[in-house]
Amino acid sequence: MRPRWTRLPESAAPLPGASPLESAGPACRVTVVYTADDLARGQYLFYRAQLRRRSTWIAYGALWAFALVVFGALQWPLTAPAVVTLLLMALLLPIVIVGLPWLIVRLTARWGARRALRKQMTLPGGHEFAWTAERLAMRSRYGTADVPWKDFVDVAQNDALWLLFISDRMYYLVPRRVLSPEQMASFQQALASGRGMPTSSLSPAER
Repeated sequence: MRPRWTRLPESAAPLPGASPLESAGPACRVTVVYTADDLARGQYLFYRAQLRRRSTWIAYGALWAFALVVFGALQWPLTAPAVVTLLLMALLLPIVIVGLPWLIVRLTARWGARRALRKQMTLPGGHEFAWTAERLAMRSRYGTADVPWKDFVDVAQNDALWLLFISDRMYYLVPRRVLSPEQMASFQQALASGRGMPTSSLSPAER
């Protein structure tokens, strides 16, 4: 069988110019050693970021409708008490569907973060970030990544950290605690200009 060759998309071609890891100055590079608190806060913010997405609410709506249909089918034919119960379920289910995952995250995030630091070998050790106006680069003992700002699919932030999403569920975590005021200003400016956003939109609005 003859091999099939696939043309790589343009975005898969090597990026032009030197990597920020090689060219960025001290104001545009930082080394992060993650703590359990960083990872737990990242989980809280990740859940909030999910709630901003239309796909999340579509999934929640489908689950709500499915639960009501199943309950109605089990109670068929519907009597007056069953109708009242169905209406109560329709009101209470959204609270359960949204609140239960939030509660699980709040109760398990710190335990999960400590376990991840023990078990996940990619997390311990230093992670070096460097940036320019065009892209962000990261280096750890497992290799390097070099991502144009425009290729991040989403950005979430609070007063403790940034999550830079490379897909719906994968992200880079950059804690604010490791950045000096000069580095903070440089990072926000690069992120804003690279993604075409006003710098004011990067103030920590989510808690």
